[in-house]
Amino acid sequence: MRHHRDPGLKPQSIGEGSVGFEYEIAKDLAIGSRAIYRHMRNVIEDGSFDDGDTYFIFNPGRNEPGTTERSACQGDVTTGRQGRCFGRAQRFYRAIEFRRPSDLRTTISLSLPTYSRV
Repeated sequence: MRHHRDPGLKPQSIGEGSVGFEYEIAKDLAIGSRAIYRHMRNVIEDGSFDDGDTYFIFNPGRNEPGTTERSACQGDVTTGRQGRCFGRAQRFYRAIEFRRPSDLRTTISLSLPTYSRV
């Protein structure tokens, strides 16, 4: 089995954004909500053009000169392999949290469900 690492392989990275609010309904009683969005910027995957006899480690969708993705898109005339791009890997996390923050002077804490979608 042969393998290689893509030249210029980028590390995995995540982007995240969140926004939230808290509202005091009455003295010592508040509610809150927060929305979260995460996405993978760079993904590292392994792949093969020949059913696993050789494989490579690469960033799918990173179609730059000299990368495995560029090679996949162009195909190989010597072996007759048709050009097929892998495409960008898409991984997302979206969630909405509802909470009732506890006051430090009390021991009451309420945990509400989190709705999420991956």
